[in-house]
Amino acid sequence: MKTTHQTLRSAVIVALLVAAFVASAPSDQLRIRRVLAAWQRFPVEEYGDDWMTLDRNKDGRIDYAVQVNDRGFKIREAMDFNYNGYMDNFYFYTDGELTRHEIDSNSDQQIDIWVYLFDAIYIRMWERDTNHDGYIDQRVDYEN
Repeated sequence: MKTTHQTLRSAVIVALLVAAFVASAPSDQLRIRRVLAAWQRFPVEEYGDDWMTLDRNKDGRIDYAVQVNDRGFKIREAMDFNYNGYMDNFYFYTDGELTRHEIDSNSDQQIDIWVYLFDAIYIRMWERDTNHDGYIDQRVDYEN
């Protein structure tokens, strides 16, 4: 016959397994779709006067753009890492501190990886659209 301690331990193990399964379940069940912000224009020539821009590889096309606030802190950055003429990495800042990084990992001009940070370096959560249908189907949240 099981003791109360063994029964409680079994219940805790089952609860932890269920919680782990739910936490790792594909988020496509929630049908979450992230929409691009209006400023997230992929063609590099569309970054206007309110952006500071740079041609890092000297090919005549902008491949780095940054916006700063009136105190000189970064607000947003966009980079064309593969130099194909389209921005593929976007960085978001709060009070000059990096809080989110969005990535177009397959150069289709759609964000498919979202990384949320705290203290500018620690990953709080990440999400991914693995099949590139516009919906998040993988998520890891380190706070929960």
